[in-house]
Amino acid sequence: MFKKKHIHIIAVLCAIMLFFTACATDTPTTQDVDNEQSTADNPGGTVDTPDGTDDNPTEVSSDAHDPFGAFDPPITFTFAYRSQPVIDFPDGDSFDDNVWTRKLAEHGIIMDVIWAADSASGAYDTKLNLALTAGDVPDIFIASNYGTLFNAYQAGLVADLTEAFELYASDEVKTIYENNRDLFATSFIDGKLVAYPMLGNPLEFAQNFLWIREDWMENLGLSAPETWEDVIDIARAFTFDDPNGDGRETYGFGLQKDLFDFAFGDMMGVAAAFGAPTLPRNDNDMWFIGDDGNMTNGSIQPGMRDALLSLQEMYSEGLLDREFGVKDASALLEDINEGRVGMLTAFNGGSFYPFAILYNIDSNARFRPYPIPSAQGHEAVIPLSWPIQGYQMVRSDFEHPELLIKLLNINNNTNNDDSSPEQVAIYADNGMWMLSPVFAADIVTFRHTREIAEAIANDDGGANLTTVNARARYEYVTDFINTGINDNNQYGWWGQIGPESTAAIVMNDYIPNNRLLLTAVIGTQPASMINNLPHLLDMREQVFTEIIRGGDISLFDDFVTNWMRAGGEEILRDLLEIYG
Repeated sequence: MFKKKHIHIIAVLCAIMLFFTACATDTPTTQDVDNEQSTADNPGGTVDTPDGTDDNPTEVSSDAHDPFGAFDPPITFTFAYRSQPVIDFPDGDSFDDNVWTRKLAEHGIIMDVIWAADSASGAYDTKLNLALTAGDVPDIFIASNYGTLFNAYQAGLVADLTEAFELYASDEVKTIYENNRDLFATSFIDGKLVAYPMLGNPLEFAQNFLWIREDWMENLGLSAPETWEDVIDIARAFTFDDPNGDGRETYGFGLQKDLFDFAFGDMMGVAAAFGAPTLPRNDNDMWFIGDDGNMTNGSIQPGMRDALLSLQEMYSEGLLDREFGVKDASALLEDINEGRVGMLTAFNGGSFYPFAILYNIDSNARFRPYPIPSAQGHEAVIPLSWPIQGYQMVRSDFEHPELLIKLLNINNNTNNDDSSPEQVAIYADNGMWMLSPVFAADIVTFRHTREIAEAIANDDGGANLTTVNARARYEYVTDFINTGINDNNQYGWWGQIGPESTAAIVMNDYIPNNRLLLTAVIGTQPASMINNLPHLLDMREQVFTEIIRGGDISLFDDFVTNWMRAGGEEILRDLLEIYG
């Protein structure tokens, strides 16, 4: 069906598995990626590195290009938060006054939060797109995907950061760039650095996991699923066998109306079980090279047809909420918190959000992650997006483009201050890390995961842990295992990096069993994709919902035909020219 050893997959997996294995294949340089980009979408035709060779550098503010020097007098910048409901503010703190705003004030930087919107529900992206249309963006703003970055650049709303990066970036931030040139390539347009990518923890970019309520499994004496058919059996028991023991109505498998939403309760994990990997709308879906050497898309695979049939049968039997087609993630979350949902697919950080909310209500109600199992006759394929969580930009007419670079320096320096557990906790725990306006990188978790897993397996008390940060996370996980204390950080880190966590699943199942497939599209999109993909994604959502709710499966065959005619075939051809 697909070529798992496509060059991009090898290169990026070598890069993101740096701490796990030695790879012989070199990762692509910035220039390597540029050679694949379409000059129609990147008119400059080159991807230059920030080298500070401009013969006429513009005047820069602040003090002698000191990466951490304070602005004097202080400067104010406007900002909009990509918020999540898991932020637990200490008494008196808020978006406008918290550990990070106080940290920035030490550097003569004042943040003016003009609005905040939930990122998990898509509200942030909707509000930012409206701001872009109106040409009224904050001084520093974050785009969730490359398409939004490109549109902002085309509209003349984005500042050139090339010189500011060279003059003000700390040595540590420059090292992040040097070590991740392939990922930074998407932040260059017309040879200019126009954004700093938010480089996430690579373990988070295997997006599909099955989360099951452990207490319900224990109450009903059920075993872990090994096949997709086992998942259906568990869902049946959760629906009809009173797993709560109180007669309340429950349903075994949670699904929401946004079938391809990077949050929870989507159908992407189901599709993965049937060998049809897909990615969220914000990631522009899943594109890869098939065995025939041509570009293809996860949504049109034969396995998708079978995945839809499986969900249709589950819906008909009552294993899904009959109202899923009108329930968004927030409505599904209410059902989870009311103890009505026993299982669903969700992303890597589910033990932090959304499941920590139920855990706070009832510490016995614990969701645990499992690998996505294969359906009969299929091989599970887990989609892997490039580890870029967004793009951080400066408004084009803002007087201090170097401010973004200084903010990145501060973020990186603060997050790597390993002087004490208290220092680590102040800026990270209870969602505090989300309050930093920008993020330099989150690669360190990758190394900590390996160290913590080995420490637990060796039962050595963490003798070989290398940092205070790793020690803090190790103690969260071991305390949770040993005591089960009702603590968000303990439960969150247990589910994300513990011995039965999503990270453990990636390391012990997805990677060694070659289940991961990297999307071919790292950033550059042909005009055909920019123009046609939104309609194709809308079509997919509508048709797939109709099928799940009982529509004839022939609608899928019609969908594939219409998808190709409505621009899909053109997109596949154009992507093959860029990424083939």
